[in-house]
Amino acid sequence: MHSVRNSVPLAMTDLVPVLLFASSMGILIADTRNVVFAIGVGFVLAAALFQVIGKLIAAIRKQERVTKNQTVFRPLMAVGLLLMVIGFFLMFRTGTRSGSFFRQYVMCHPAIVFLGFSIVGFCLMGVVRTQHSEEEFASSAALNWEAEGIHIFSQIFLLLTIVFTKINAGTL
Repeated sequence: MHSVRNSVPLAMTDLVPVLLFASSMGILIADTRNVVFAIGVGFVLAAALFQVIGKLIAAIRKQERVTKNQTVFRPLMAVGLLLMVIGFFLMFRTGTRSGSFFRQYVMCHPAIVFLGFSIVGFCLMGVVRTQHSEEEFASSAALNWEAEGIHIFSQIFLLLTIVFTKINAGTL
C-alpha cells in the first residue's frame, strides 16, 4: 500500500531543513573548530540524510517506508545530539565561546528575535509530533506537510540567528 507521506515532492521537501541545518552547523563548526560538536553534527546529518533517502526511495517505489529506517535513524540522531550538547559545553569550558559572547552577540537584536522564532518552531514541532500517532502521520499528507513547514520555519530562523550573531560580532 502506498503511503501519502511518501510522495516524491514531500521527500524532496524533507531535504530543505537538512540543508538549512547543514548550513547553520557549518558556520558554527568553522567558527569554533570544536571536533566533538562537528562529529555530533556529522551523526545528525547522517541520520537526517538516511531518513530523506529512505523516504525518497519509498516514494519512488510507491512503497511504505521501511520501519527498519527508524532502527538506524534514532540511534544516529541520539548519539549526534548528545555529542553536539557535549561539544557545546566544551565550547564554554575551552573558551571558544563564553557566556559574555552569547550575552553580547546572541542576546541582542535581531539575533535574539530569530532565536525566539526558532525555539517556538522547534517547540511546535514537538507538540505536533506528540499530539499525533505514527499511524496518523503515515496516512495524512496534510499532517506531513504541516510538520515539514514547521521544520523549515525553525531551521530558517536558526540559520538567521547564527548569521545575525556573526553580524553582531562583526565577523561576517
